[in-house]
Amino acid sequence: MGRVKVCVKQGENISIGFKIKQDGSPLDLSTFDNVTVIVKKAPYVSIPPMFEKVITTTSDLATVGQITSPSNGELQVRFTEEDTSHHVGEYAFIMMLNGNGSKILSHQIVTTKVFT
Repeated sequence: MGRVKVCVKQGENISIGFKIKQDGSPLDLSTFDNVTVIVKKAPYVSIPPMFEKVITTTSDLATVGQITSPSNGELQVRFTEEDTSHHVGEYAFIMMLNGNGSKILSHQIVTTKVFT
């Protein structure tokens, strides 16, 4: 997976949509238990997460996000004011599919940048 930037303003409440594809076609997310999103100060296993969200078809769209169209690989990730109130900078953004053999979609150079 290439480099992705998720840009948010410091203290912002925002939902950002993603469409997960495999070989150019939407990946059916209904074959997985959930999608986990983790934000860390650095993409190392030993670094604890700043926050983590477990996203399903029934998770709270207002605070966590939700898989909105499983067969089309579409989901929304909700970043709350608390999530975006950290110091300005770039952070590691990790997205994992869980269940069905677990796949890590992004794991090292995907970043979140927070602006003031």
